[in-house]
Amino acid sequence: MYKNINNFQQKKGICYISDNSQKKFDYKDFYHYCNENDEMTEQLFEMVDGRGEPWQYVEYDYTYQKQILLAMLALLLLMFLISYLTK
Repeated sequence: MYKNINNFQQKKGICYISDNSQKKFDYKDFYHYCNENDEMTEQLFEMVDGRGEPWQYVEYDYTYQKQILLAMLALLLLMFLISYLTK
């Protein structure tokens, strides 16, 4: 596993390579997976560590985070609709 914090912070060059896939990721890859959200991008990069966690792939976390965000949005929409309909 390769992880380069300086490259990530400077947004230049390869900043992460997974042990399993040997796929190379740069800042733009993380940024893209996080729907261009800077805070989520930083959190995702901090989470990838390859220490035998259930995942080492950036794509896995992106999919999981996307599902969580969609569930949160659905809940907010439902709360809004309930509030609107009970007025």
